Amino acid sequence: MTNSISRQKGVFIVEFTLMLFSLVIFILFTMDVMFKVSTKGKLDRIAFSAVSIAKERTQLYDSRNTFSDDDAKMIYQITSGSLARTMGDFDATKYGIQIEAQNYTDEGVPLTVDVFSEGSLDCSNGETLSDLEPQLRVTTSWGRNANLYRVVTCYDTENYVAGVLGNGFTQVGSSAVMVGR
Repeated sequence: MTNSISRQKGVFIVEFTLMLFSLVIFILFTMDVMFKVSTKGKLDRIAFSAVSIAKERTQLYDSRNTFSDDDAKMIYQITSGSLARTMGDFDATKYGIQIEAQNYTDEGVPLTVDVFSEGSLDCSNGETLSDLEPQLRVTTSWGRNANLYRVVTCYDTENYVAGVLGNGFTQVGSSAVMVGR
């Protein structure tokens, strides 16, 4: 009996080290997921607000039916200012926005999608508003096709897990689509 107890003296330290390492990885993974989910929620809110601004043609853009680079810059400034107020460590170099506008001719023929990107990041995710347009097309009570607007926001977050495990992702994004007036 004493022989087996003397052989077990270093086992506690080895087991404790393995458990502590596993616990640290679990905590880092939980922190990483928590920060990314929190950022995703903020980007969801910003994307919905930005697409609401983009669709308000009569109130904000003198009833213009076209979208311009200045409009995109204004929306970028509004959204980055809002994120700076809600995120304590907001860095504008890690933020990007892509705005898409789909207009139609009087005959209902889709025109080319206008795409405007602002910020340091490329927020394109491979799927464009043109790809979604057939499913999203809305005909108004006057028989016209309503314009479509889409805003994609993205932010480059910290990656706590990649340093330990060697994998993970940093860019979190959100997309919002709205029918114009």
